[in-house]
Amino acid sequence: MKTFADYVEIYGRNGWKTDFGWLQSASVMMTRDEIANPGTTDLSKFDRNFLLKLDTTNESTLRSSALYKLSYVIPDGTPADTINYTGMTLNQMDAAYEPYVKKYAEIKFTHGGTNDPFTRYVDTISANSSLTKDYAGIVDVDLLRNYYQGLESLITIGLSFDERVATSEDFIVSTRDIFATTLARAIEYGIATIDQVKATFSTYEPTVVT
Repeated sequence: MKTFADYVEIYGRNGWKTDFGWLQSASVMMTRDEIANPGTTDLSKFDRNFLLKLDTTNESTLRSSALYKLSYVIPDGTPADTINYTGMTLNQMDAAYEPYVKKYAEIKFTHGGTNDPFTRYVDTISANSSLTKDYAGIVDVDLLRNYYQGLESLITIGLSFDERVATSEDFIVSTRDIFATTLARAIEYGIATIDQVKATFSTYEPTVVT
């Protein structure tokens, strides 16, 4: 089973060993391989349903997505990098740095719950390939607020819930269970009051509001 270190060796952590850079970074190529051939990399330790939602266009999209993202980090408490990079070219710097990355880097996988995409969980594969799952999670209130306001806009543009889901690939409130969770979370975190939720959505989706 291939590790992140194996992919750093082949592609370079940021793809510098290929002609395509971030399009073929270690993280991108590892994720693509795991999706194409399940069980062949350390990423098989993650929930495959969420893994399939990752955007593997390039390193930037992989690690910066609002909903599902995968990136590598050097954890706190790691011994300092003591390499002297003075006078090196960029490729030389990458080559010198990568033994450190291969030794210490952890993979961080951020995802939401099945019916609660706004609670963010960060699962970790350590440098020695052990998995630590995040069972507590943290609610991303800004993300929740954005999508709640998006739901409010449904009323003004006149699309039904089903029409909105069918016509928008990035509409994560894609089931009525998630819709209900979104409204409940919005109340819980002070984004809207119960009366505001009722006033906005009772006619639009009465069953969900109930």
